[in-house]
Amino acid sequence: MHVRLPKQPASLRRRRTEFLLRRRGKVVIVVLVVITTLVVVVVVVVVGRTAEAARQQQQEHQRGRYRA
Repeated sequence: MHVRLPKQPASLRRRRTEFLLRRRGKVVIVVLVVITTLVVVVVVVVVGRTAEAARQQQQEHQRGRYRA
């Protein structure tokens, strides 16, 4: 993947690496944001499901108690 570039002045090469690093930093930030968003969504869904199941169980228990 690494292509040998023709000789460039050091300042130009440094500017290019800085630009690449900055872009990589932005990519890392975007990836982290996406991962955290996914994790939050999964946690919310799981918590919502468990809360819903617990609520249904409580209602069933109350119904059973009233019936008895």
